[in-house]
Order: sequence, then C-alpha cells, then structure tokens
Amino acid sequence: MLLYRRLLVLSILTLWISPCFGAIPTTTVRDEMVRYTLIRDRTILERPHNLSILSIKAHISSGTKSLISEMREASKNPDPIQKNLNVLALLNRYINTERYLDADLETNVPLPYLSIKNYQFLPYAFYSFNLSGELSISNFGDVTNPRAQTYLKKESALGLASAVRHEKYQGNFRLYQLKRSDAKALLTYSDIANDNKSLVQLDSLNVESKAYALDLSNTWTIKNTQLTAEVRELALKKDKIQTNYGYRPLLHAFFVTDHGFWHYGGGMHYRRFYTLDDGMYVEAGITRAGPPKLDLSTRVTNESINIIPELTWGFFHFRYGMRLQYSNPVDEMWVPATHFVILEFQYPDF
Repeated sequence: MLLYRRLLVLSILTLWISPCFGAIPTTTVRDEMVRYTLIRDRTILERPHNLSILSIKAHISSGTKSLISEMREASKNPDPIQKNLNVLALLNRYINTERYLDADLETNVPLPYLSIKNYQFLPYAFYSFNLSGELSISNFGDVTNPRAQTYLKKESALGLASAVRHEKYQGNFRLYQLKRSDAKALLTYSDIANDNKSLVQLDSLNVESKAYALDLSNTWTIKNTQLTAEVRELALKKDKIQTNYGYRPLLHAFFVTDHGFWHYGGGMHYRRFYTLDDGMYVEAGITRAGPPKLDLSTRVTNESINIIPELTWGFFHFRYGMRLQYSNPVDEMWVPATHFVILEFQYPDF
C-alpha cells in the first residue's frame, strides 16, 4: 500500500512538468484537437463515476443536430450551382462557432471483496466506450472561403479496477487496455458541395492504437473535508501505431468540504495543450436527503458555469445539466450552451 501511494505521488510530480507547460499558440486555423482536449477533460471530470450496472452519458452543444441535418440537406441539391450556394450560405450562417458532442457507455461487474489487515479491496471488472468530437466553422485567414474543421475520437477500455478503503484514507486504481482511434478534417465549402464530404466522417476512424493504461487516485479525509489527487490514462505500454491524440495523462487535484445540507469545493486539472488556469474550477451545491435524494450543484470555470440538478432513487440515478458560457467568444469562436444527460442504474451499497 505504501508503494501504491508513492507511485501516485511520483506520477503526479513527474508528469506535471511539460516542455511547453501551456497551450499551443493559436494560428490562423486553429487545431480542433487542442480545444477538444480541454472540453473533453472538463466533461470527464464533471461526470460522476459510480459502480453502475449500466451508465449512459451524453453531452451535446445547442444546434449540433440542426447543423448536421441542414448541411446534409443542403448538399443533396441536384443543381451543382445551387448546391454550392446552399452550402456556402449555411457555413456563413454558422460562421466562427464551435460545437461539441460526447456519448459514453459503461458497464461494471463487481467481483468478490478482499480484506487484508486494515485494508478492504472492492474489485470489479468494467468496459466503457466513448465517441466524441469537436466541430468549428470559421473564416480565419480568408473571409471569402469558410471552412469546417472537425476532430473525432473513438475509444474503448476493458479492464479491472478496485476501490481501496482504510480508516484514514481511500483510493482507487484501474488497470485496463485502452483502444483509441481519431481523425482530423479540414473541409471547405467546395469539399462539402462538390466532393460530397460529410461534416462527421465516422469511416475515417479506421486506424486503431492500443495501450495498457493505469488510473490512480487517493483521498484523504480531514474533518469534513476530502482532498483527492489522481492521475488518469497513464500509459504503461503503447503499441507502434500512433494517433493524433496520443497518450498524455490527465492530472487532477481537488477538495470538497461537506456541511451536510450543502457543500463547496474546487480543483485543478492539467493535460498537455491547455494551461493550468483553464483547468481551475470552483463548485458548490445543496442536497436533500431521500428517498428520493435530490441535489442541485454548480461548477464555475474561467469561461463557463454548470447548472446541475440530480435525482437518486434506489438504484436509479438521473442528472440533467447545462454548461452555460459567460465568457464569449473563446479563441474568436462563439461557444453555445451544452446540454448533458446522465442515466445510471447503480449497484446498491457500494
């Protein structure tokens, strides 16, 4: 157990140092993967992680479905000239805006508990699948030629995990095989109209990279405050196939102070491509003990605020929320509100 804690601390201290220690400088055409990395990490960390029979989680920016369906219809026009005009008009209508989409599915199977001296191990097997992406339309560098930029990523994880409980602290670890594929695209209105290319090209996710990865976290309790440090997606072994995203670990530290009816906290996370101030947040919430249990919480970052009501009734857990931008535009892009839904069927008393 001492080795476990030393490994966690060593991982955070060594991986925190990056040659650039910040965001990649912006260019006339921004890299959607850079923006995606920040939004994806915020999404990961604002989603609860419970031992669930089945967990379904989805985030989608306002207007994403309309944009994709309208573009599909505009590119169907049989008249080439009218098709070009329709696509160009649609791109100009959504000019200098971004959209984010994220769908996640996970299932867990508990394994027999173990007890060694003063430590309890609560192992389980898990499988998760995620499909997510970032889309922007801009005219940076050439106002007469709007472009659609997309970044898509598909990944799955299969492995073993365990909660580790002790009277003074508790921890978690996950060891798993991570499969990942991704693709970037830069499309002009001519590509969409004349070459019939879609904004979302799932068939481009055809090169898969595999790695064995480790998640580690440790929580210390001091009176009514919990302090947690964790590292996620720490690649232990990677194959030779490379993706654009690569295998860069996510570092996260946060605290929560619980006063029964209400709580508050804050934290900071970091992964290459964004700065530490982008990863800072504060949060607060109120709780009504159940059944049913009702929660209302909010989280504030340097550009957005989340409003999140929750309902937990027995094994059923439901969360709906909105990520609202109070700072707009970001990187000269208008960011719409993001809706998210989480539906879980939980195992009892874990």
